[in-house]
Amino acid sequence: MNEGDFKDAIASMSPLAFCRQHLFDSSAWIFTADSGLAPVGNYHDFRVTVANAINTNPNNIAIIGSGKFGFSMAPNKILRPFSERSDIDVVIVSPEVFEEVWRDIRTAIMNGYSHLKDLHRNEIILRFIVLQSDNKYSSTYLRNTAIIVAELARALNVNTRIQRPFKFRIYASWHDVELYHSEGVSRLKEGM
Repeated sequence: MNEGDFKDAIASMSPLAFCRQHLFDSSAWIFTADSGLAPVGNYHDFRVTVANAINTNPNNIAIIGSGKFGFSMAPNKILRPFSERSDIDVVIVSPEVFEEVWRDIRTAIMNGYSHLKDLHRNEIILRFIVLQSDNKYSSTYLRNTAIIVAELARALNVNTRIQRPFKFRIYASWHDVELYHSEGVSRLKEGM
């Protein structure tokens, strides 16, 4: 999807329809020749790699953002092209992993790691948690979280050869994913 098609689809579709038809479809720009990344495998292989690392279904995995379209959807970076500084945003829907990470974050906060409250406050309300592959989760209370992120990043680096930081957005349900991203598309539509 090029920028013109993207703008037309945002303008002509409901936010939820756009998400279901385009944002969460079976393609991702980073797996095209245009990306210049030359990853090993294809988008399905990527989804299987993530799914196997955390024991979920590949249909619960999606690339979003500039890795999805080749340009950003973020309101403050709208249509900014994917660049050498871009990370790869990955949606993961897993109630079990969400609950485990949320429990670890709560435990860490209750044991003096109060900066995590500020870092994750808005996410938790919206029922997702962002974990970054280049972040060091040094608290002993976040050991499981650190292992999850390290396993995901390692599996993706080995199996796809994508040498970029990953931002894993772990959601409690697909309803939460669609609600959050439909709202984001709605804001984009208003701003275009």
